[in-house]
Amino acid sequence: MAFVESFDDFFSNSEFAVTAVYAGNNVQVIFDKAYIENYGLAGVNTFITVPAASVPGIANGQSIVVESLNYVVRNVLPDGTGILQVELEKQ
Repeated sequence: MAFVESFDDFFSNSEFAVTAVYAGNNVQVIFDKAYIENYGLAGVNTFITVPAASVPGIANGQSIVVESLNYVVRNVLPDGTGILQVELEKQ
């Protein structure tokens, strides 16, 4: 019998989750705008963490709305467990 983990505790029932709109559907994601500094330049890396099953077909160049702001997908990073970290760029 294979072990199947439910991601509901991390996304649907989490105090950290926010609602995003992808392909016309509401999706629960964890939104992260991390401060970074590269080569003396400060900036923000914007990511969402989301179950892959919640965003089928997500790819670079697609649009997603998080916290009423429009973003473009810049990079999709699967972690091998069914979770994606998606790098976003503000439009």
